[in-house]
This record gives sequence, structure tokens and C-alpha cells, in this order.
Amino acid sequence: GSWDGWREARKLSKSGDNEYSVFLMLPCRQHQYKFLTGDTWFYDETKPTVPNEYGSFNNIMSSHVMLTWEGVASDDVYVMGSWDGWSEAWKLSKSGDNEYSVFLMLPCCQYQYKFRTGDTWFYDETKPTVPNEYGSFNNIMSSHVMLTWEGVASDDVYVMGSWDGWSEAWKLSKSGDNEYSVFLMLPCCQYQYKFRTGDTWFYDETKPTVPNEHGSFNNIIEVSNGDQ
Repeated sequence: GSWDGWREARKLSKSGDNEYSVFLMLPCRQHQYKFLTGDTWFYDETKPTVPNEYGSFNNIMSSHVMLTWEGVASDDVYVMGSWDGWSEAWKLSKSGDNEYSVFLMLPCCQYQYKFRTGDTWFYDETKPTVPNEYGSFNNIMSSHVMLTWEGVASDDVYVMGSWDGWSEAWKLSKSGDNEYSVFLMLPCCQYQYKFRTGDTWFYDETKPTVPNEHGSFNNIIEVSNGDQ
């Protein structure tokens, strides 16, 4: 795939009848990929594709995303977003009292979006936002993430990360014997993070890591599209 410049072939494991799979840890951006068996290249016709320079197609990574909004609207509710250049309005289905939702299949990436009813554009104030060029805000895709650590600490345990420029320390809750966790709502992207107790910084050796500029390591996490 394009994640490493198409350099390395990753072998898929066979499970069941004619089912193949592989797990990869990838940076948060849009990736293209293709399958190979022997000397034959092929793509999965059941998955999203884009044309390539050889007159064929590559698959493109994507995931199911449910966008939701809860509120009162006198007209149909639509959503538009940066995934297609704000070109198509997707109608949300109403379920229950003032609950609206739509499922989209989107390439894995960070997107902005906004809702519309009639001629009125609006964003969901309960979801993460970013300023836009019109002096208002767009929502930004995010997911609930649980960060965990298991170990012995004589003081409270905190986590800090690149999602906010390492500016805020989030306290982990202790549950059970030496188990700590915290829930965060993070925009879809790849982040680095590290734990702290007292004046001591540390990383979780059981989780993926990357070297940092201090000669140590940070943990790394990939936050993908989820229910919005």
C-alpha cells in the first residue's frame, strides 16, 4: 500500500474458507492498497476504489461512520462535509423524538462537517468543532477513546498527549488492582501520549511506541472514524 510507498508486501493470514486478513498500525491519512498473489495484482471489487496510473484501480481505506444530531427541526435535516468537497447533501433519517442519523462509508481521514435544514446551516454544539472561514464553526469527526495502564503507582496517574499539544493532564481512574483508565473524545488522527505520576514520566511497554526527542519513547494511538 501507499503507507510505505508500496515497498513491503504484508502476508495475509487465512481463516475459514477463503477468508484472508492482516492487522496493520498505520498513520492517520488516506491510504491506497492492492492485493498480490504470485505475479498477479488485484483489487477487491466489493470495497471503495480509485483509478490508478496503470488504467486499473486501487482500493482505498474506508470505514462505516454514523453521524447523528439530536434537536428540533421543522424540515428535513442534511449533512455535508469535507470528504467530498462539500458537494453532496446527505439526508439524515429521523428515529424517535428529535433524533437524526445517517450512515456513510468514508475513507479513513479527518473530516469536517456541518448540518443543514432548509436554508439554515448549523453545527452540533455537543460535538468537537473547529473554526471555519465564515466566522462560525464546523464539527470535526472524533471518537471515544479509552486509554489504559496497568501497574503499581504510589500517586495519581495522568496522561498527556499530542492531541492538545501536550497542554492538559488527564487523570486516570483506578479500577481493580492496579488498573487505570480514562475516556477521551478525540478527533480522528494519529496521536502520541505518555503517562505521568508525580514528577515521573513513563510509557506503557505493552502498547505501540515511537522514539521521542528526549531519547525515550512515547506511546502511539490511531483514532479512526467512529459514531459521531
